[in-house]
Amino acid sequence: MARSDDSDASAIYALHKRWLADVLGTGDSLFTPGSAIWTTDHLDELERDFTGQPDLTKGKRFLEKLHDQLANVSPKAVQLMAELHAVHFLVIWTGAISAAKKRSDLEAILAWMPAPCAVPDDVLQAMAPGLVHPGQWVMTRRDTQLTWLIRFSRAWKDLSADRQRELVADPWALKAFAGTVQAPTSDAARLALLHLAHPDTFEPIVSHSHKELITQRFAEVAGSDPDIDRRLQAARAALIPVYGAGFGWYQDPLVRLWWKDQKSWRAFLGWLEAFRAIPDHSGLGDPERAPIEVIRSAWQLTGWGDGPVGASAPDLDDREVAFLDELVRDSRGWLKPFQDQEDAYPTVHHMVTCTAKPNAWTDQTWAEFNEYRGVTAPADPDDVTVEPGTEDGDSRPDERITDYIAVAAKELHVGREVLDEIVELLEDKGQVVLYGPPGTGKTYLAVRLAKAITQGDTERVSVVQFHPATSYEDFFEGLRPELTEAGQVIYRRRRGPLVAIAEQATADPNRAYVLVIDEINRANLPKVFGELLFLLENRKEPVRTLYRPEEPFRLPVNLWIIGTMNTADRSIALIDAAMRRRFHFVPFFPHDGPMKNLLRSWLGNGGGRLGVADLLDEVNKELLGLVGEHLLIGPSHFMRTDLSDRALARIWTYNIFPLIEEQLWGDQAAIDRWRWDQVKERFAGTLAKTPTAEADGDEPGLA
Repeated sequence: MARSDDSDASAIYALHKRWLADVLGTGDSLFTPGSAIWTTDHLDELERDFTGQPDLTKGKRFLEKLHDQLANVSPKAVQLMAELHAVHFLVIWTGAISAAKKRSDLEAILAWMPAPCAVPDDVLQAMAPGLVHPGQWVMTRRDTQLTWLIRFSRAWKDLSADRQRELVADPWALKAFAGTVQAPTSDAARLALLHLAHPDTFEPIVSHSHKELITQRFAEVAGSDPDIDRRLQAARAALIPVYGAGFGWYQDPLVRLWWKDQKSWRAFLGWLEAFRAIPDHSGLGDPERAPIEVIRSAWQLTGWGDGPVGASAPDLDDREVAFLDELVRDSRGWLKPFQDQEDAYPTVHHMVTCTAKPNAWTDQTWAEFNEYRGVTAPADPDDVTVEPGTEDGDSRPDERITDYIAVAAKELHVGREVLDEIVELLEDKGQVVLYGPPGTGKTYLAVRLAKAITQGDTERVSVVQFHPATSYEDFFEGLRPELTEAGQVIYRRRRGPLVAIAEQATADPNRAYVLVIDEINRANLPKVFGELLFLLENRKEPVRTLYRPEEPFRLPVNLWIIGTMNTADRSIALIDAAMRRRFHFVPFFPHDGPMKNLLRSWLGNGGGRLGVADLLDEVNKELLGLVGEHLLIGPSHFMRTDLSDRALARIWTYNIFPLIEEQLWGDQAAIDRWRWDQVKERFAGTLAKTPTAEADGDEPGLA
């Protein structure tokens, strides 16, 4: 059946059923039962002021638009909008919108009421996990989905109680009724409602084009029923013996069978057929290449990617089998098609590892083949079959597979809520600074979070490091000398890293870009930022900058800035007040907050010497009163596999002791107390709590 068997799904389905069966028809409330919220009058207010007055201002955040649109509606209509959001958020997977962001948006809307109510715990619990990634369009144009929900709710209010009960009980009758509610580009809202109301009948898929792709790929088992959802039911029943009950259409490798980067897939098949036609492959390939390396190379060429993050060896084996089976299937119609997996693999191997030109090939063909292998063409949206008029053609299924924030949190050994909070701060101001003593993982976390925000696309991440000589011309733009062919010196305006990534973000407004500024406090910030200080809090306003007085420059809202600040060098108190006001500051201290148990988590996960984490805690307790929290010892010094007594002595003597010695300079007795032999003796009991783990080398810690 299509119903999700995830442990959190039951709460999602239960809340949606309560809304549809008990709240919507009676005009009650999800947040304050007994209050008249879902009424015709309140829905009409939202139709008039929200749906009827769309705000398409570029660069303006959704909540800012919504606030202005709801300025003249009643407080109960404002609460209705918040409850509409709760229904809208039910289906959206936490990897697309985090639980913290969902809650924050609801509370922000409710705060526009004179006496805001609270969001009940059961609603928060049901809303948090979600089921699917709705795609880029839904994430960008939330207003279109809310419009459909408003109009569906208004049409529902015109039905008799008996008719409402009939639709709650009959999935196909509900589908027919939902199809009569019109709103532009709102497939996702309608398909989400159908699944949440009847999860045993309708798939958790909110893209009509994806349903089409699935039924086309599995047409031999989907049948010919004119109703696409009935064809999906037939396809699911036929595939259960292969993938098991409760399988998901977006699970890997199944998703790769129905959603293909057609340009890359067709190109690969074309060259593979050419290799299949070569009578003798001897001497063409590299017999030493391991099969998994060959298959991974083929995956890259076909758009299959490396596989799911953290996939096990058996999972990768299953993926390889599915890949070869798909090649066998798609070789039908060749002059010499593959018979089975064993027949297909040698040709894949020879093609991927080929180093010598086949005798029958021309030099031009050989050059074209080498160019093909060297540059993998990106996916072309025009090559994906999309029903005309739908809004979700740019939605990649791999976006619906990986929760990049959750993966990053696991790798960083911090709670997901830590990263969600930083993302929420970025959504608020657009820039944050992570500050704390050295060795607390600020830079490592900033870069890793930036990659998660951009879904692993490193082209949308830029990292720079400030130093005392960093200037406005280095960071933003300036004139740089060039030598002409005639030997004359001329000056040209050259972009700095900020302008470069700002221009990228401006040209791609629907995706996030991140600029990481390491050691941000080491530069003269007012001098480096100049008039850009204004742009940090006025993203929608242009300024005329020093080197482009005729060209207005804006800082795009989809460009976020994450700075890191080592407070051992310079405290926040010394940062210009104007700069402080424009950034959120997130503390990173080894004795408190998100970094408190970082080392313990890291060592525990790797079977390391947990006593070292206890040692660090005890050392920092003593140092706190001596040097203050900004000079405590960070955990990254000890984030390595070799934590034997000899390794600890080396780390302490050459990395940590010099820092303590500098702070206690002039007090020789206090300095001597922090030499390794003294520390080891003083905390011998703490270190002895756990044995030293076997180690075969060092691992880099967090920077």
